[in-house]
Amino acid sequence: GERTDIHVDAISPNGDKITAIIEVKGNWHTDLKKAMKDQLAERYLTNSSTRSGIYLVAWFESNWWSKEDSRLQKRPFKKLLDATEFFNAQATILNNKNYYIKPYVMKLPY
Repeated sequence: GERTDIHVDAISPNGDKITAIIEVKGNWHTDLKKAMKDQLAERYLTNSSTRSGIYLVAWFESNWWSKEDSRLQKRPFKKLLDATEFFNAQATILNNKNYYIKPYVMKLPY
């Protein structure tokens, strides 16, 4: 919780350094709805030299999981589209506060 998941530094064609921070969460994570704001924006981006980040949600379809898996009950969203719409709206609010955050909900096969 105190270190970024992925920190990307790149050099643009004109020689400028470009930095982005990527926060990754599984779709069952208990802080899924608030980590974009609390963790990525207000902790990592506020305390770094960049205001650019990606909020990456790893979306695992529940039909691959055992019915006894506790993560099924923890999922804040039952549908990928609902999660995508929620995070797009949240990013719009944060981007109006001088962040540049792109959410991405990535459907995984398992």
